[in-house]
Amino acid sequence: MWFLLEKGIRLDLKLVNRKLAACGMKFDAKKFVERIEGMAKLWRVDLKNLIIGELPEFEAIKDSVIKSVWQL
Repeated sequence: MWFLLEKGIRLDLKLVNRKLAACGMKFDAKKFVERIEGMAKLWRVDLKNLIIGELPEFEAIKDSVIKSVWQL
């Protein structure tokens, strides 16, 4: 999500909810933020081989994504 936000692509809440409806779910910003908070330990391990160049620090990315989610 961070990568898309950095490219100027906005989150389409209607589309997200249509996708989640297939699983009987609806987007919940609070739950989403809670999940992001728990990803700090996995950040470097999961992404280090996928990012060319330097991997940004988790805290900066987390703050950016959370800010975008609360603006929905």
